[in-house]
Amino acid sequence: MPKQIIKNLAQQIGQLAGETFETVKKQPQEMAGKVLEQMGVSTSNPQTGQPASRGEPTVQADEAAAKARLGEMKDREAAQSQQAAAQISHQIEQEIDQLQKAREEQLRRRRESTFEGIPNDQSIAQPQEAPIVPTSKPGRQFGGGRRVKSAQEQAQPETAGRRVGG
Repeated sequence: MPKQIIKNLAQQIGQLAGETFETVKKQPQEMAGKVLEQMGVSTSNPQTGQPASRGEPTVQADEAAAKARLGEMKDREAAQSQQAAAQISHQIEQEIDQLQKAREEQLRRRRESTFEGIPNDQSIAQPQEAPIVPTSKPGRQFGGGRRVKSAQEQAQPETAGRRVGG
């Protein structure tokens, strides 16, 4: 009984795969027809009044016309994108120039404001250093005072950690 169920299941899967394969084979043809209709190319030849399925050359002519239109559309899109890119790059260059001019003006104002308080005939005076006054206890100047023990050092006896030799 289980073998029969497995065989039936395998047959159904095989049929489903075959049907799926057939529909997948038909999809590109259907998609091509839809694309041609969207582009304005009909499946029948309006000039002669003959349907496209009668002769192979009309289908090829329709495909060639569709490819030509597609090429024209790509060319138009490329030209439009190049124009847009050129326009954007021009705007960016103008903004960069404006920002550079504003920065130069800002720097010029800053330089002028630093030199406004100094008369032109005087040079910039160096600040005078305060004279060094010697202290009465030179050891404190460089931290040579008493040593303060930490809490850990205070808890240990004085001989801890020292070598006692003789």
